[in-house]
Amino acid sequence: YSDARKEIFQVMKTSYDHDLTNRMDDLRILIDTREKRIPNEVLVHMRDGEAAEEKGNTDGAAEHYKDAMLIAEDYAPAAFALGKLYDRIGDSYKANNFFQKAVSTDTLYYSAYRFLYTNYFKNSNFKPMIDLLTQALARGNDFYDIHYYLGIAYNGAALFDDAIKQYER
Repeated sequence: YSDARKEIFQVMKTSYDHDLTNRMDDLRILIDTREKRIPNEVLVHMRDGEAAEEKGNTDGAAEHYKDAMLIAEDYAPAAFALGKLYDRIGDSYKANNFFQKAVSTDTLYYSAYRFLYTNYFKNSNFKPMIDLLTQALARGNDFYDIHYYLGIAYNGAALFDDAIKQYER
């Protein structure tokens, strides 16, 4: 698993394809799920939540994801799933809270960082965006788009020298 994780991060650091980096992050999550021995009941709730979402049952999906979080508090994918659910229905406040929980629980959750900084960007919330992306870099998420969006955030906050440094990275 350790070697696989290293290879996953190498792909993520060198890829400009968001679909590929999302899939690599999903693979990393799968490895973490196995290593942490997440109870099967949690995974059943996650599958049931996804099935409820596909049927348009937002409330049912949210309940399954919340149940998964109750069983395994440190299972970041449940928080991320709730964040995406609330993001899709337009509740940015709840979405961002759950994305923040996901990155707090799993400091390498690249996909959750991406959703969170994108939401900050959409709302021109540059200060929390700077804080989040600086934190992401400090936690080992040294990816091109983290630097790029940090440059955008610095630019939005009129910190032009810092923006240039990030764009150069």
